Amino acid sequence: SDVIKDYLLIPVHDIEVDPVRVTQSSKRFIHILDQLFTQGGGDCPEKTVTGIIRALEAARPNSFIYVFTDASAKDYKDIDLVHELIQKKMSQVTFVLTGMCNGTDDPGFKVYQDIATMSSGQVYNIKKGQVKYFMKTIEKSLEGGRVHVLSEDSEADKKTYTFPVDSHIKTITIYVTNQNDKEKINVVIRDPKGRKYMEAEGLQRLMQHVPSVFVGSVNQPVTGNWNLEVTTKSKSHSVRISGVSNVDFIQGFSPAEVRNNDKTSLRPLKGVNNYMMANMTGGFPGNIDYFSILQVNG
Repeated sequence: SDVIKDYLLIPVHDIEVDPVRVTQSSKRFIHILDQLFTQGGGDCPEKTVTGIIRALEAARPNSFIYVFTDASAKDYKDIDLVHELIQKKMSQVTFVLTGMCNGTDDPGFKVYQDIATMSSGQVYNIKKGQVKYFMKTIEKSLEGGRVHVLSEDSEADKKTYTFPVDSHIKTITIYVTNQNDKEKINVVIRDPKGRKYMEAEGLQRLMQHVPSVFVGSVNQPVTGNWNLEVTTKSKSHSVRISGVSNVDFIQGFSPAEVRNNDKTSLRPLKGVNNYMMANMTGGFPGNIDYFSILQVNG
């Protein structure tokens, strides 16, 4: 793919983390993966956070990092460095879990949710045989011109999300995950006129064989406010909505007025008055009407 410049692989074990292996060849990368997966499994937990730190340090800015593991993290206390690197690199970290050590209340599992939330990634808690269905979502995520539309984590068993679609968005993709891989998650998408948007209207579904995950795409969506209705028994779900667009922006915060984003932070600085700056990107001049700053719970 022209979008992918480098492929990085970092094998993680319970005691050590292997050196970063980098290649520009997709065929070479697949060969490296084949060698890795024939080695078998390991003990629980593992030094997963150290592997993520190595990946963030080695990867280009705005990279996609995928963590495949069947174990919780033993080095979860190193989370502060991960936060710092995510703000610096603006990369997205997504987890594909096929197991864990001590359940969802274990800090070694909760650190995965924290990192995913911080980076607008996701946590997919699925069965080993379902990983093959997930691979199609990677293809969708790597489309060029991808922008964040909505990113929210909820503790509600039923919630309706409203998200805007403007004329510059060519495709929207909706990702909803349920923490419990044994419970089905129910999703209803409604267009700006309140009508259900289903396969008959053009909704493209991925991962349909995984009941605890919803991934759906809409091509050429009409402009206006769309609604997403989510229902689940577990009272814990995560929503990510992205789009393909030729317009985006990068925000920055600073205690003083500045003329470029190089001297700003991606998040507001605590305890001082902040100025906010945004750099528009895209093929047209435009004005920003307003900003809304939201916490991850909406």
